[in-house]
Amino acid sequence: MIHRNLDINHDWQFGKGRENFMFNNDAIGINIKTRLLSFFNDCFFDTDAGIDWFKLLDRNYRPVLERAIRAIIVQSYGVVALKDLVIEYNENRKLIASYSVDTIFRNNYAGKAEV
Repeated sequence: MIHRNLDINHDWQFGKGRENFMFNNDAIGINIKTRLLSFFNDCFFDTDAGIDWFKLLDRNYRPVLERAIRAIIVQSYGVVALKDLVIEYNENRKLIASYSVDTIFRNNYAGKAEV
């Protein structure tokens, strides 16, 4: 698998040839992160994609949000199993989804998406 890498602002990287691409397990990780950022409404090429933040960030809807995030991760190409998912909110009012998955290339790949 090959996927274009993201810079610190979550934009695609250009100008460095093959260094702009991730391969195999790292590509799966970038794909998961890109899909989660799109879901979190942080997607530069699809600004209308995403979730209803006002509804799903209500504490009563936390299980719905968690199920949606789990589904995105599990349905990502190359993911064999979701091992762990932790959703937290930090002091800067950012949502952080940290996860550990088994992929077609390696067991226990860890990643996170923050928005």
